Amino acid sequence: MSISWLFYDVESSDLNKVFGQVLQFAAVRVDEAFDEIETHEFFVKLNKDTLPSPDAVLVHRLLPNDLDGGFSEYEAMKKIYDLVNEPNTFNGGYNTLGYDDDVLRFGFYRNFLPPYTHGYANGCKRFDLFPMLLFYYYDGFTGIQWPEIDGKISLKLENLNKVNGWIDGAAHDALVDVRVCVALANILSKDEKRWRQVLKATYEKQFASGQCYTYLSAHLGSKNRFAAPVMCIGQHRQIKNNSYWLRLDLVDFSSEGIVDKAIIRKKVPDTNLILSKSAAHSGKAIVSKNLDWLNDHNDLWSGLVENTLNQSYEGIENIDVDAALYQSDFFSENEIDYMSKLHDTNPSEWLAVPGVSKRLLPMVQKWLWRHHWQGLDDKSLSKAIALALNPGCDFLGKPKVGYSERLHRIDELIKINNENKENLELLRNLKMYYHNNLSVF
Repeated sequence: MSISWLFYDVESSDLNKVFGQVLQFAAVRVDEAFDEIETHEFFVKLNKDTLPSPDAVLVHRLLPNDLDGGFSEYEAMKKIYDLVNEPNTFNGGYNTLGYDDDVLRFGFYRNFLPPYTHGYANGCKRFDLFPMLLFYYYDGFTGIQWPEIDGKISLKLENLNKVNGWIDGAAHDALVDVRVCVALANILSKDEKRWRQVLKATYEKQFASGQCYTYLSAHLGSKNRFAAPVMCIGQHRQIKNNSYWLRLDLVDFSSEGIVDKAIIRKKVPDTNLILSKSAAHSGKAIVSKNLDWLNDHNDLWSGLVENTLNQSYEGIENIDVDAALYQSDFFSENEIDYMSKLHDTNPSEWLAVPGVSKRLLPMVQKWLWRHHWQGLDDKSLSKAIALALNPGCDFLGKPKVGYSERLHRIDELIKINNENKENLELLRNLKMYYHNNLSVF
């Protein structure tokens, strides 16, 4: 089976994965030898209810006027969907499982495209170079220079590129970041043994409850080599790609008990890794002490396993219709069939397409308000306006940032950047966009 690697990056309007919108998408497809096959780069026009975060604009430098010649979000998401779902595609980039992949999922969801298929269907898989690089650092890889900032190892992509000199170009330009990822992956793949190990660890799901492993996470810091000893609690009974782990070096169980902060939830795949190596931590006194305590308190351990693996999650109240992806079941076959009909029908006739489900109807109404309000009848228009102008929360329960909050933040940044002419011009242009679009909000 011949596979291809699709390295991609997005620049978005907001750090919020639900309400943030893709503004720039870039991707490079390479073959198994990392030779380039094709390149894609395009911009995306703002939806009428998207107010770009001024903090995000200061990073990627994309103003609304820069996007006017781009695709609509609907057109863009269909193009991206086709790219990441091409059979036998491994798609990802740098920290894509920490941010970009969720942005794509919610973009697919609100534009009536199956949001998960690029991770499992037709030979497709997702990957992320960021946790893979954690493994290479932990395992003592010397094939690249590791940048240091203030005496600490930095794994920011721009810093890695700067000290290694892989690609010329500005950081946070999507295509530049993608080409840096290709260069990095090519180097890592040359170490075939480590490459095989890290790919296996990326998708590994079979772990033995009660056994010790090594957990890799950027949150653990370079002083710990980004690693901590953990014991496997087990796989969640209902959510099969979620596993739970007990960190063994964080607190003294004999004095504090098994506290919540020592319990880690991990998804497969995500930006953390589990390795079978645990010998490096066995000499720590607190680890040995905690293992002895767990051995002497088997009843508490058994209770922890049962409570953790059977816990239920309550849904978010007042969740926005665009945000219900993780709170809803997979799209049914009937819903997928209905969505296919939408894509084959002019939006002016969408409300007449038969077979809409209870979940999809408000999503269709909101989509039409956003992209093709001429397709709304009077009743649906009222419903769509209510949905659009009174948004609910995201999947974490966070409300959408409103107009006044955006305006307050941009005024703060104008004061902070008072002596930076380029930033000031950028922020003032963005503030003018806010004022010109007040009627929408």
